[in-house]
Amino acid sequence: MKYIKIKIVFYFLITVILCFNLSVIGFAQTDSSTPDKKVNVVNINSNDNNSTIKLQKGDLLSLNLKSNISTGYSWNYISMFDENILTEISSDFIEPIINLRGTPGIQVFKINAVGIGKTSIKLGYFRSWEPDNIIDTFSLNIIIRQNQKIN
Repeated sequence: MKYIKIKIVFYFLITVILCFNLSVIGFAQTDSSTPDKKVNVVNINSNDNNSTIKLQKGDLLSLNLKSNISTGYSWNYISMFDENILTEISSDFIEPIINLRGTPGIQVFKINAVGIGKTSIKLGYFRSWEPDNIIDTFSLNIIIRQNQKIN
């Protein structure tokens, strides 16, 4: 009988711990300050070179540039943007769909608009061991404004 009571208490404690963990996980994933807020993603590519774009605070900038890393070339920052206004979330490479030698993929920079103001992104296309031999550049001026509420 004593064994059964210990077993019941043990299962009860395990259940309480699991329920608590699940509630903490669910709470951590919920942002009650912005219910159902969808992130606005602004896609940019080489056609937008040397242009000015306008974002709202909270927007996500997805900068997609052709890159052939198998040759050693990749896009790298020539000058950094104002980190009080923009924050880089990730920089990834998407392999080409066609598996032919020399086929470029896409280098993707995910950048979040975290502040208000003006800044610019300047990238160079070069090999990491030849930083002075830039064969292409990409430049983008960015203006970030406060979110506009839509009624």
